[in-house]
Amino acid sequence: MSSEASVVVLSPPGKFPFLKLPFELRSKIYQYWLSAKYVKKDLTEGKEDSEWEYHPTYTYEFKPAILRTNHQINREGSHVLYHDNMLVTFSSDYYNEEIFDLDSFGLHITADAWKVSRLPYSTLSIKLKADEKVKADTEFNADFPRNGMSYCIFPGEDLSAFCRSFLRQTKNWHAKYRPKFLATSSLEVELNCPVGRNEGENDGLASYAPKLIQQLLQPLRQLHSLRHASILGDLDENFKADLCASICSDPPSGDSVVQDVLNTIKRGNEAFANSKFEEAISIYKAAAKDNHDRGCCWPLPVSTTSPGAIANTRLQHAFVRNRFVLRNKLARTYLQMGAYEAAYKWSERAVHEIKFNMRTPRLNNVPRPYQADDETKAHLLKAWASEGKGNLFEAFAIVKDLVWLNRDPVSRAEMKRLEGKILKLAEFED
Repeated sequence: MSSEASVVVLSPPGKFPFLKLPFELRSKIYQYWLSAKYVKKDLTEGKEDSEWEYHPTYTYEFKPAILRTNHQINREGSHVLYHDNMLVTFSSDYYNEEIFDLDSFGLHITADAWKVSRLPYSTLSIKLKADEKVKADTEFNADFPRNGMSYCIFPGEDLSAFCRSFLRQTKNWHAKYRPKFLATSSLEVELNCPVGRNEGENDGLASYAPKLIQQLLQPLRQLHSLRHASILGDLDENFKADLCASICSDPPSGDSVVQDVLNTIKRGNEAFANSKFEEAISIYKAAAKDNHDRGCCWPLPVSTTSPGAIANTRLQHAFVRNRFVLRNKLARTYLQMGAYEAAYKWSERAVHEIKFNMRTPRLNNVPRPYQADDETKAHLLKAWASEGKGNLFEAFAIVKDLVWLNRDPVSRAEMKRLEGKILKLAEFED
């Protein structure tokens, strides 16, 4: 019995009629290629869970090549690129990558240097200007050269990351220059978009409602200590005056910073109590970053009995205490989620924290920032995480060392429990 073989001839595919699609569908496709909301990619996947991360933890995979297709696609896609992303251009008189390198302090730069010219429009321009009066200071100029301008551009949703990077950058400079830099620099914010008309109205420039622009500018309130600030654009004058005053205000006191972190921790505790563990993790990590970023702005304590030194030591101890508590809380939350590897890493950091600080000498007769059972809690969390990973013998060794150190009843009971579990396992294997 014979059968005829069928031959299928594949003809070259024709061009896809993209422009014949409904405009709403084309706009959605533009968003998947050109909107920061859809092209943002997490860089932390598969990496060690970091307590705080200065380098950017994300990137944007924009696909602007589509704009070169034809004039219609360029016009429609450009509206998505500029309107949806609310791009921000930052320029500075301080032209030195080693001194003013925002990318190394957490801000993902979408484009910098000459590449900025490829994006001719931005919603917002921020200019950091040097005071002309300090140019005569040769010592200052040696560290902060002004032989040009530095430029970069990023999506508006990263304005908070910009402020964090800005403050991280300045606080890492020598304390001798940090106050001079902030006190002699001015910040000029200029709106490049129409404000007050219907949001999204396309007349060649992306336009926005006033409330949306005010929401965009809110992160600038994180900045402080600048000599002068100005906002150019059609916004409510009271809003502009209030924001400028905030940018030029004194830095927050250490006590208020500590209290802000404690309030964030309380929100995380509420999420944990309601079994919203993912939310609790996010809140605790935000508190850890705040505690680190803002806590490091305060000078390290010195050994002296002056009231100022004692107050500074107490403040530093409050930041250390918050750091330890947050490591324990993250370990406990990951433990509840069954993420034993992450729980082990955070509990190990807590154990390291308490061991390191217990070895350091006390300053200014101020007690160390730990409570009596802190060491027990940190070691038990590490032991439970190790048990969850299947390392019963390591868990037993951790608790055994803890009993030798503290001899408290909780640790003894836990050691007996693990010992019994190991014996049962040995009997089963026999």
